[in-house]
Amino acid sequence: MMEIRAVLFDFIGTTVIEQVPNTISRCFEIAFAMNGIIVTEGFIEANRGKNKREAMELAIEKFNCHAPADRVLRDFESALKDNLHNFTAEPNAQILFHQLKAKRIKIGLGTGLTRDSFNLILNHLGWNSIGFDYTATSEEIGKGRPHPDMIFDMMKKLNITNPKHILKIGDTISDIEEGKNAGVWTAALLSGTQPKEKILAGSPDFVLEQLDLVGKIIS
Repeated sequence: MMEIRAVLFDFIGTTVIEQVPNTISRCFEIAFAMNGIIVTEGFIEANRGKNKREAMELAIEKFNCHAPADRVLRDFESALKDNLHNFTAEPNAQILFHQLKAKRIKIGLGTGLTRDSFNLILNHLGWNSIGFDYTATSEEIGKGRPHPDMIFDMMKKLNITNPKHILKIGDTISDIEEGKNAGVWTAALLSGTQPKEKILAGSPDFVLEQLDLVGKIIS
């Protein structure tokens, strides 16, 4: 039987919904276009869930552009701020957070956004009062998904030594690969941003049609 002591949730696409589909992708396109970079939809799709700075550096290299990554990132964050109204909480997320906390299960949020963008959306949702046990951005950790460093950092800070006491939930294959690389349990959310066949290619331990079904995994 699984003994889950902490859950690390992905942020955008898992606990936060884009009311206008592909808002993050559109912010990418705007930032790239402002710097003379025309990226393909395939490139953006393939890099969903990854560290945003890393994705921008990859785009600059792939599409042979000399724009500084810092400038592209600033333009991305500016576009995101302009589209803040398009982000809303997943309907069952806050209820789920409180249910897990009632069971004394730690809850964490991880993201490929910068801390400024993460805090901007967190404030917009009014989630500062929830009391997350752990939050982190891949830029702060040093490596983004699929590297397992964020999960290891969470385990260290929450004093959890057994990876099988952790469940990682996300809506991209990068989330699942991150969890696999850390040796924790993984759950793929199919109602997020990536096609079903893409995320299932990561062979998650559990598959969720909706976020509120997490309760069936953790009894």
